[in-house]
Amino acid sequence: VFTRADALAMLEKTGADGVMLARAAMYDPHAFAEVLGGGGDWDRRAALEGQIADMLPFYGEKFTLVQMRKMAAFYLRGRRGSSAARAKLFSCGSLGDLSACLDAVFAEGEAG
Repeated sequence: VFTRADALAMLEKTGADGVMLARAAMYDPHAFAEVLGGGGDWDRRAALEGQIADMLPFYGEKFTLVQMRKMAAFYLRGRRGSSAARAKLFSCGSLGDLSACLDAVFAEGEAG
């Protein structure tokens, strides 16, 4: 289940009381809102910054960096230039580097 249409079709076909999102949530945490009918655009950059801020006090910089490089790659999936952006993301050695990289990636996305 990746979209609201998928969820509605699954409910209709199976008669189930609900559906579960798994992979869709990895690539797009906003999928929950979309499936529930509250779709629309969302600020991926702000979501990444929020996740970093939430994780850092619990996991420290090293684990947060590794995890957020991976999550950022998921969030960028399907965007123009995402392959090159992923290569840059995975070369970041600190959260400061990651933030600068994300600034550049999202600035490029706004320009193109």
